[in-house]
Amino acid sequence: MYKIRDSLAEEKAKEARADRNYILFAAFLLLILAVIVALNTFVYTFVLVDGRSMMPTLSDGDVLVANKIKDFERGDIVIIEGKKINGEPLIKRVIAVGGDSVKIENGRVYLKKSGEADFTELEEPYLESEGITYYPDITDPDCTEAQIREIPEGEVFFLGDNRTDSSDSRSSFGNCKSEDISGVIENWSLSARPFFNFIHRIFRPIGELFGKKA
Repeated sequence: MYKIRDSLAEEKAKEARADRNYILFAAFLLLILAVIVALNTFVYTFVLVDGRSMMPTLSDGDVLVANKIKDFERGDIVIIEGKKINGEPLIKRVIAVGGDSVKIENGRVYLKKSGEADFTELEEPYLESEGITYYPDITDPDCTEAQIREIPEGEVFFLGDNRTDSSDSRSSFGNCKSEDISGVIENWSLSARPFFNFIHRIFRPIGELFGKKA
């Protein structure tokens, strides 16, 4: 009789442990979900590339992750909320910040950083092999005269990587304000594009959940 009672007690203890494990597992899943939602709300956001202005680096339809709290630097790809096309924010590359000077001459971009004495040709390996930067007419090869822009404090000079098909700081957009930049594209998300693009194609009906277009 004692053994039977012990067996019943053990079974009840096992059931209680199993119930407790299920509860802990469910709580863990809810915690993970809450963390993901919080990160997506306050730190990260998905961005769907709409257009050709960042080719060959980015293609139309690419899905990327933008960090909403990261400080941007020269060379970063960013989301610009303060400048929009058809109601959508821009996705461009930061070339110069406040205090810098930019010179575009003979199809090349030269940068004089704040505090430096001379211009240095900008290394732009992300452009196509013969990427040319025309200015002020972005499609006119005769625009070779040097054009110098001094960037005021608190402003940013930005360009698209597809220099002959990009509305950017060379156009009527001009510079943007630093506070207009709402996110910095994470470098790791550039490598993860094939995965994100695949997921987006599979779930295209709910693709807008990936976030804003840019």
